[in-house]
This record gives sequence, C-alpha cells and structure tokens, in this order.
Amino acid sequence: MIRQAHGRACPRQKARIAIRGAGCQPLPGCANIEDVITIDLSRLLGTELDKERNIIHVGAGGRWGVVYNKLHPEGLACTGARSSLNGVGVLPLSGGLSFFGTREGFVCYNVVNYEVVLASSKVVNSNQNENSDLFVALRGGGNNLGIVTRLDLRTFKQGPFSGTAPSSTSHRASPARSRHW
Repeated sequence: MIRQAHGRACPRQKARIAIRGAGCQPLPGCANIEDVITIDLSRLLGTELDKERNIIHVGAGGRWGVVYNKLHPEGLACTGARSSLNGVGVLPLSGGLSFFGTREGFVCYNVVNYEVVLASSKVVNSNQNENSDLFVALRGGGNNLGIVTRLDLRTFKQGPFSGTAPSSTSHRASPARSRHW
C-alpha cells in the first residue's frame, strides 16, 4: 500500500502521484497536483564531469546554471535550458530547445544515459546498449515511463557566448536578462 502524507492508505490503482524536480516555472505549486503524493527530486543534486568521455553526470533535481558553471571553466558546454534557473530534470524528457539547437540538435539527443527508477522500484540505466527501447521512449516521452534520477549528457568544446532568455529570481516574472557564460 502507498500512504498519502496524511497517513491514510491508498490502493495502488487509485494512487495519483506528481513528480517535482527543480522546476521550470517560477510559480509555487506549478509541478504539483492538489491532494496527492508529490515526489520531490530537488535533493537529487550533483554534477560530475568525466573529461575522458566528454560526459557530464547531472542529478535530476539540479538547475542548469550549476551545470554551465561546472563546464565553463573547462571550455565546455552541453545542450540545456536557455535559463540557468530552470530545472534539469524535465527538459531532456520533452525534447528540449537550447542555444545550441541548430548545431547540436534537441537536448534529448545529447543525453547518452538516463538513470531511471521503474514502477517495480528497480533502478536501471537506459542508453543505446542497456534498455535501449526505454532510452528511445524517454526522448520526448516525459516522466510517464519512470522517474529519471540522473542524466548523463554529451559535452562539447565551446568558447564564451552570450544569450538572452527570460529569467526570474523570485516568484514574480522579471524582464529578460543577458547572461554571459
């Protein structure tokens, strides 16, 4: 049985679950459903750069700014959100546009591995060699196929560039800002 926050048991077939990462929306409650279980991924942080394989491992609860700040000193970049405040978790599951889209393609095509918790509670890697059918389905399939806890993204050489995207440091919308990486 799954237990809701208030302690009552709810049958599996009727359990409704929301999954929340670091978020793409600046408003409270955007990645949530009222009166259901919310799985909060915001503590799944961490970025680790594998320089030999040109891959960055990113926790699904992180924000793109942390990823960019890790890559920039190395002269590297990866496809990701246009705002450094956006959460990492959802963009690579929904296709994903980035500043590098015309050169590197959608964000999802630059993911080399997804770490996923399946409905059975088994944790698997999903890539071209392991669980390849799930790997293909996750590219645009959203979070309907499991809970992605880590993404491994391809990196590439990139010098300084400038881009403008809307950003917000509070729950109020703010004007677009220019960000230099």
